[in-house]
Amino acid sequence: MFDLPRHGSRTALHTGTGEVSFAELSDRAADLAGDVLAGRGGTSTRRLVLIEGANTPEAVTAYLAALQHGHVALLVPEGRPAQLHQMVEAYDPDVVLRHEDDRWLADQRRRGTAHDLHPDLALLLSTSGSTGSPKLVRLSHDNLRSNAASIASYLRLTPDDRAATSLPLHYCYGLSVINSHLITERP
Repeated sequence: MFDLPRHGSRTALHTGTGEVSFAELSDRAADLAGDVLAGRGGTSTRRLVLIEGANTPEAVTAYLAALQHGHVALLVPEGRPAQLHQMVEAYDPDVVLRHEDDRWLADQRRRGTAHDLHPDLALLLSTSGSTGSPKLVRLSHDNLRSNAASIASYLRLTPDDRAATSLPLHYCYGLSVINSHLITERP
């Protein structure tokens, strides 16, 4: 979905400890996809990957690893163990990536997948639940790409623009900030 390597050494993320280039972000996503998301035995099966959506380079890397390598991402709020447990029980993800004690943990719950994932499915995001209990919204790669491109076009974003990620990654607006800045093209 995002052609990260074409941006090369340009800065993709500013962090509290430095910068991460687009090339480095792409490499990190590929490494995570190969080491963790491929599953034990290196299966190429599409998997449901639950990601604790922290505003960190690691969470962005996990999200991009899932998308770029054909898995389905399920983003959930960070730091809510009870809600994380509920989501794991309800949706039975194949892999759980979570943040604990300043490190990322990967729980591979099975070798392949327990799910019949639609080929167009890329992302599952939870609604706020303001009119009842939260529901998952299914988004395709085309949905994500079209939304990101539309926002980038409307705001006239360029690769030189920077955005603050003050909104949570698991929140649709926070995620759209990331997506719209990663999809920008040179004018």
